[in-house]
Amino acid sequence: AEDLAYLEEGSSYDLQCAPGIFQELVEKKVDVRATVIGREVYACEIHSQEKEATKLDWRRGFAKRSSHLMSDEVQEQCQEMLQRLGLHFGAFDFALTPTGEYVFFEVNPNGSWADVEAVTGLQISRGIAEFLTK
Repeated sequence: AEDLAYLEEGSSYDLQCAPGIFQELVEKKVDVRATVIGREVYACEIHSQEKEATKLDWRRGFAKRSSHLMSDEVQEQCQEMLQRLGLHFGAFDFALTPTGEYVFFEVNPNGSWADVEAVTGLQISRGIAEFLTK
């Protein structure tokens, strides 16, 4: 409730002239970045909760990454979303809660993936090349 004062006109943190996106704080075990190319899904765990700087937003510092075994159901939902959007590529961001629930944040039609491949060994560039040559 105390943060609502930042929205009031005339406050020192006046947000009246700037766009803002607000979301519920989600308790996370890890963040998950799923790069989807056609029907192929390359999922990566981002161990954001291990460092204070990356707990709320893993892009605010480097967090350890590893490959992630995403549930078939969530993979299928990502593929369906791409199909409905008319896309062949998407970088999906999720939180994985301590209870194992995936919480969807966004899909970026031009999201980064090279850093994920470099750290995890996931063959994303090969997947892109194979998709483009078919």
